[in-house]
Amino acid sequence: MELKTLDNALNVLECFTQDTPSLGLRELSRRLDMNHTVVYRIVSTFERRGYLIKDSETNKYRLGLKVLEHAIVLQDQLSLSEIINTEMQKLSEATGESIVLTWLDRTEAVYIAVSESSQQVRFSQAVGGRSPLYIGASHKTILAYLPESVIEDVIAT
Repeated sequence: MELKTLDNALNVLECFTQDTPSLGLRELSRRLDMNHTVVYRIVSTFERRGYLIKDSETNKYRLGLKVLEHAIVLQDQLSLSEIINTEMQKLSEATGESIVLTWLDRTEAVYIAVSESSQQVRFSQAVGGRSPLYIGASHKTILAYLPESVIEDVIAT
C-alpha cells in the first residue's frame, strides 16, 4: 500500500537532477502531469523545510541544503573509507584507467566514487549520477549477475 501524497512529493524531488537542477512550478506540473495547485503545496512544504530553495530572480526551485544533510548521512553509512579510495587510486595508477565504484539502486547504477586516471580521456559522470544498467561496462557487469527477471525488466525499459 502506498501513500499517494507522499509518492507525489517524492516525484517532485526526483525531477531535480544534474541535467535539470532548477525547475519552475509550471515545468514541474507539466513534467509530472499534476495539478499546479498540488505541486505548489508540495513545493511550498519542501521550501519551508529546507529541501528546496526558490531563486527570487528566476522563480525556479533547486535542491536545498537539507538534501545535502541526508546525502552526508548516506555517505557515512556507505563507509567509503580511505582504504577504498587508496585502493582505487592504486588500481588507477597500475592500469592507467579511471576506476569507478558503482552501486546498484533498483534498476539503475549510481556512481559512488571515482578515481581519475592521468590520461586525457576522463570519466564524464559526477559522483551521485545515475545511469541505466545497460550503459557502461561496470553497469553491464552488475546487470549480468542479476536474476533473469530483473534483467528482463531492465531491457524492457
